[in-house]
Amino acid sequence: MSPESGGIISAINSLIPGGIANVFNLGLGIGAILALGTILYAGVLYSVAGDNVSRQKESREWIIAAIKGLALIAFGVVLINIINPRLQEIQDPEIQKLRPTPTPPA
Repeated sequence: MSPESGGIISAINSLIPGGIANVFNLGLGIGAILALGTILYAGVLYSVAGDNVSRQKESREWIIAAIKGLALIAFGVVLINIINPRLQEIQDPEIQKLRPTPTPPA
């Protein structure tokens, strides 16, 4: 199905300027911010834990999980660039001006 004939890709491209690239970049940004927030939260937990070994272990697990999430995000970027490097390019849609239809004299 071509984008001109309809479908979800056509809807995304017509509703969201930049289409799939914006949705993908937005998801990357949100994921990176969440991972950074998780690392900061786990760092605070680790520093507050003191001598409590179980809390230290839990905070280290949070940090490792956040780093794995960042690695997964990086893998997604590499995969998208391998599949189609132009997918992340944001382009303005080409809008053609309509010519007025001449009306026949009455």
